[in-house]
Amino acid sequence: MHGLLRTSEKDKWVQRVLMALLAAMLMCCVACDDGGYPPPEDRAATKGLAVLGPLSGAEVRVYLYTDLENPIYITTTVESADLDKAGFFAVPDRLIEDNGLYLIKISGGLDLDADDDGIADDPPTANLGTLHLLATGEQIRAGDYKANILTDILYQKVAYLVMAEYPKNDILQSIRQYATAVLKDDLDGNGIIDMADAMLWDPVTGQDRTHLGKAFLVECTGAIHQDSGYTARLTDIKRNFMGTIALPEKAKKIIASGDFVYALAEKGDLWIIDVSDLANPFIAGSVDTEGNLYTLAALGDYLFVLDSVDGLLCVDVANPGAPQIIWAMENSTSVNDLAISGDYLYLADGEKGLLIYDIRIPANPILVGSQKEPTPLWHITISDANVYCSIGAELVIFDVSNPIDPHVISSLPLDAFMDIYIINIDGPAKSMQGS
Repeated sequence: MHGLLRTSEKDKWVQRVLMALLAAMLMCCVACDDGGYPPPEDRAATKGLAVLGPLSGAEVRVYLYTDLENPIYITTTVESADLDKAGFFAVPDRLIEDNGLYLIKISGGLDLDADDDGIADDPPTANLGTLHLLATGEQIRAGDYKANILTDILYQKVAYLVMAEYPKNDILQSIRQYATAVLKDDLDGNGIIDMADAMLWDPVTGQDRTHLGKAFLVECTGAIHQDSGYTARLTDIKRNFMGTIALPEKAKKIIASGDFVYALAEKGDLWIIDVSDLANPFIAGSVDTEGNLYTLAALGDYLFVLDSVDGLLCVDVANPGAPQIIWAMENSTSVNDLAISGDYLYLADGEKGLLIYDIRIPANPILVGSQKEPTPLWHITISDANVYCSIGAELVIFDVSNPIDPHVISSLPLDAFMDIYIINIDGPAKSMQGS
């Protein structure tokens, strides 16, 4: 009897241990069954929200933009009938690098507020399509972001760049250009309207902060619900340029060098435009000469310009607010065009033919080579060791591999009544005939 009692007590003790273990296992299951959030080892995570209205129980896939076949993380959004709880998901911080670019695709689920009135729909709308967000790791790690109809629209506008594997910076620049056409405001206050601002936009409270009407956004959202393409609806969304500036008059030629754009006015003035802040360009200075300027080329802090009265001039623009003419070529009004390559300035002269100057000291150019025939030369451009000039209805090619001894290697008659030629210059020394 004593032995039976001890066995019974032992059985009870084993049962209590087993029940405790079972209870612990159930608690772990409950703790882990919180859709949308990573397992315990990945609790360092960034939280996002999938919202057309909130998408409950949707699949979330995260990709590096350079590999859209293999997701780096898969999860689901929180499944709930509560607008304040549904749609959330998290991506582990360890998978996201600040300088990376990532595509988040959110598919399926139920849209709890398809009309974006802030009230749960009854019944919710089944989502058959995919919502997209293309963002940098830094933008994702900022947290509390939303994948919404605006992030999808911006993705659709640049998707072809992603598919063509364009560089990350080119894609981000395009997103910024479209973002200013989509959003009115800089929602994160950093002075730039970009994807990060779209990620903060709320479809219920933010209707007055977008250039797109509510009816249009509802139409686009419905297209996602039905998994039907809607890019044709986006044709009116055009890139907004990063900055604009009103010039005093029409410009006939512009060139860019470093942080500046140089614009020649129709009447011959030259404006120096500071574009170091692309969103806020401004005229930093101007150059006024006796005659009309009609063409120019840049070499660092120096401009070589042609003036109808003074001929060829060199202008020091290191201080754009006070440019200085530091050299003028005598008897140069017959120069029709110019080009710069490396340390040399090439002139197409109507009387003297091809002239080549060493401009390593811009204030003191030195004539190093010339070829008088043929003349008159009107226009000039250079590629590799060859200079191409027009002379009436003829294209003339010079070999300038030795600037001291330029010489004609080929020519091509041109039809004076034709406007555009596409000429194979792969072998410029080869005799060219015909058009």
